[in-house]
Amino acid sequence: MLVRVPYLAIVVLLAAAPNIAAAGESMTGTWRITWPCANATGVFEQRCSEGMRDSFTLRILVKGSTLCALHAATAQMGNRVDESEGPEPSITGQVVGTTAKATFSSSWEAKGTASLELKGESLEWKLLSQEGGRHWLPRTATLLRVPDSTWGNNLKCSP
Repeated sequence: MLVRVPYLAIVVLLAAAPNIAAAGESMTGTWRITWPCANATGVFEQRCSEGMRDSFTLRILVKGSTLCALHAATAQMGNRVDESEGPEPSITGQVVGTTAKATFSSSWEAKGTASLELKGESLEWKLLSQEGGRHWLPRTATLLRVPDSTWGNNLKCSP
């Protein structure tokens, strides 16, 4: 009986190992949040009632423990756009389990750091620091996975 208990424990741990390793890969995909009209006022309230919304989208690719992403963020009902240009990632970082710490470069010349955490079916984004330039990336956001489109399919990522 003593021999079976350690053997069983090893089998359980080995069975769980692929799930732990796969956590980073499960970040791979397209994630988005679209904000509601709740805080919109004036002309922005009117635009929102007409269907315009601000959003934040990430196209993430994880290779091993390396995270690469493209971003697109809008503010002021689309009056401000911060978007990746080309296939080079605007966000890069390292994945450890279900979290990643990353650096970003905005199209408005800001640079900074952010954390990403996979929580069930959502991805939590938190801006940690920013220097220089401007950006329209949110301070915090809870993104949901969306069906992949062709946006960001040209993302280059080297482990």
